[in-house]
This record gives sequence, structure tokens and C-alpha cells, in this order.
Amino acid sequence: MKHYTNNTTGLLLGTLTALIAVDTALFNSSGYGVIGAMIAVLLVGLSAVVKLESAFYIVLFCFPFSSLLKLSYSSISILPILYIVVIVRLLLSERIKLRLNQWLFFFIFLLLQIIGISAYGASFIDLISFFVSLLFVLCSASFFSNYETKDNRLFKTSTVFFTVAVMENVLLSDLFPNMLYTISPDKQEALVQNKRFGAMFVEPNEFAQVVLITIGLLITLLPMIRGFARVLDIGAIVFLGISGYRTYSKSYVLTLFLLLIVLAFVYLRFTVNKKGAKAVLPKILPVLAIAFVGCVWLYYYVIAPTFEQRGPGDFLTGRGEIWLSYMEAFFSRLDIVLWGSGVGNVTYLNQVNVLIGSRVPHNMYLEFVIQFGIVGLLVLWLMVARLAKQMKSKRYSFFILVLLAFLITSFGISVNANDCIFMVALFTTMPFESFAADTARQKADVTAPY
Repeated sequence: MKHYTNNTTGLLLGTLTALIAVDTALFNSSGYGVIGAMIAVLLVGLSAVVKLESAFYIVLFCFPFSSLLKLSYSSISILPILYIVVIVRLLLSERIKLRLNQWLFFFIFLLLQIIGISAYGASFIDLISFFVSLLFVLCSASFFSNYETKDNRLFKTSTVFFTVAVMENVLLSDLFPNMLYTISPDKQEALVQNKRFGAMFVEPNEFAQVVLITIGLLITLLPMIRGFARVLDIGAIVFLGISGYRTYSKSYVLTLFLLLIVLAFVYLRFTVNKKGAKAVLPKILPVLAIAFVGCVWLYYYVIAPTFEQRGPGDFLTGRGEIWLSYMEAFFSRLDIVLWGSGVGNVTYLNQVNVLIGSRVPHNMYLEFVIQFGIVGLLVLWLMVARLAKQMKSKRYSFFILVLLAFLITSFGISVNANDCIFMVALFTTMPFESFAADTARQKADVTAPY
């Protein structure tokens, strides 16, 4: 399969970076104006005319700016529209082929959710948004399953676009801090008072999650690049690590601590897969020593200051009480346990337990269980189970850090209006050939009979 040349890809990256910078500068002075809406429409139009692979780059680049890329203050972001553009292009190109059972489970799941939101008075807008995003992931995964691996070019380029977007988000938020009040005045005011930072997400935990995922992607990228590219990669990791610390998020510092430990063991396994068991023996003690020193440094200079800054009190910052209230209400309704309350309708349980009020659980797992129920989750798994096979080669790489970063931080983040799960799914299903898989293939070629 042919790819864009480096010059063309670089031109696209530069164009997106410039458009967002201009949009942010105008947004800082006039809010959601006509020119901002025109830029959003231009990005959608761009995704419709560039090569199909580049449309994915545009989606990934626009994700961190979803709160900015809207036609008006009250409208949705352009992300679902970008998803629809990609879906239509994939269907018209006939480069995807979903299995019959996937379509069957998709429509069964859709029917269950229509019944749920109709019975419990949920919004059809949330249903449409979720299923557009789900179909986008399914179609993309089908497209990637037939995509040529070829030195992980798609994965590497996607990581670069995503990283540049997240870093630009931070820089523009510092350059134009007043525009954050336009996005969400109440939240930004609270963040400033507590000396926390959420970039254009205006939500420190969501921003921290994205930072950790990006750091995981950059670490995954390290073995694939050489020379000055590695220097830039490490520099981006340091920049994002510092930016994430500014959130003063407990989940951020604790996840970072855990990822450092996992990184040490993944590196040792990576060395074994690439060079053999003998090569790893001299490295075991030095690597574990570095990990130990790093963990100690993180504890005293990152974790402890974060907890001190957040002040004494509940370790879960009140979420434990919310989770218990939701679980009590959930298990008291057999219908919700089985069928769920419908996508985007997790707060329906406040009618069962008044202690919940209007608060959301801030827990992806709890929200999925409540919204979809046991039956819905089973159907959802049967639909996406095939996608897990496409990440088999990633088991032998540092990509496990990306998955861990997302799964751990999701314990404290609401899944509603958060497209991060779909971005992770996109990276998870991208073609990827780890060094271990490449080594195994080379050995098979050598030992194969002529």
C-alpha cells in the first residue's frame, strides 16, 4: 500500500498545527465565532479529501482540541462528524469487511440501548454519538486488519500527530489562559483556585490520562527510531511528564509510579525477546536499581508533594462514597442489573438513591455496568472480541504501558463525553509488528524447508 511521502505528511502536520493555533488565538478574543466554525468545517472537509490514512491523522490530531472545535458553544464537537466522514469513506472504498456476527451483535446492542433509553428517559443524542464512535472503531479495525505493516509507519506517524497535538494543547493553554474560562468558566475558576491545570480539557484527571497514554506511546516508539528522533522523543516525554504533574492528580502520580515499575520488567522481557536470555542477565540488577531509584525519587518529589498540595482528607476525593451510593442503587434494581439504564443515562439511578444527586460516578467500569447491564456488556464483548486479536503482537512491546495507563486512570474518570477510549482503541487495532514478532518470523523463514 502506498503512503504519503514524508514531505506531504509533514505539510499536513504543519497545516493542522497552524490552523489550531490561529483558531485558539481567535477563540481567546471572541469565543466561538464564525471564523472558528469555518476552521472546524475546513478540518472536516480536509478529512474528506486527503488520503484515507491521513484522515486518521486528522482525527487523532483533533481529539485534544474537541472542546475548541465546535460550531458554537452549545453544539457538539466535530469529532463525531470526523468519525462519520471516515466511516463513509471506508464503506465507499470497500476496504473493510465486517463479519456477519459483528453486524448482528452491533444491531442487537443498538436495540438494547434503544429500549433502555426509551424506558428510562435518556437522550438519543448520547446514543447516536456512542454508536457512531463504536462503528468508527469497528470499521477502522477492519481496515487495519488488511493494512500492510511495513515498519510500523502508520503507528509511528499516528503517534507523532497525537503527541504534537497534546503538546500544542499545553502550550496554547499557557499562552492563552483566558480562553479556558470560555470553554468552562466554573471548572477553570475552580482549577485556578486549587492551583491545578487541565489544559483545554479543563478537567485535570482527563488531561492526566491523555498525558500518560501519550507517554506510553512515545516509549513504545523509542525502539523503532534512531538518532535525533530519539532525542525528540525523550524530550517530549519529559515535557509531557512535567505537564501532567501540573494537574496535581492523584491518579496521575500513582499511575506514573506503577508504570515505571512495569517499564523495568517490560524492558527486560523486551531484551529477552530481541537478543535472547543471555543478553538480559547482566542488565537485571542495573535495571532494577534504576527502577528503584526512580520510584524513590517519584515518591519524594512527585507523589508526596501532590498529596500534600491536595491537602488531607479522603484518598479517593469523595469518589468512594459516590461509588457505594451507585452500587447500592444498582443492585436494588434487577432490571438495571440485567439490561442497564441506557447509554449516557448513568444518573438515572438518582431516582433510586437520592444521595447520588446529579453527581456522576467518575468510574468508567461502574458507568459501563450501569448503562449496559450484564446482557449488554456480554453482547458488546462478543462484538469487539475479534479486535483483541489485532493487538497480539503488541503483547511483546512497550504498548502495554498505553493500555495500563488507560485502564488504571479510568477508575477515576467518567466515560461520558470522553472519546479517549476510542483513541486508545484506534491505536490498539493499528498494524504493529514488534521486534519479538519480527524475530520469530525471521527464525521461521530460516528453518522453513526449501
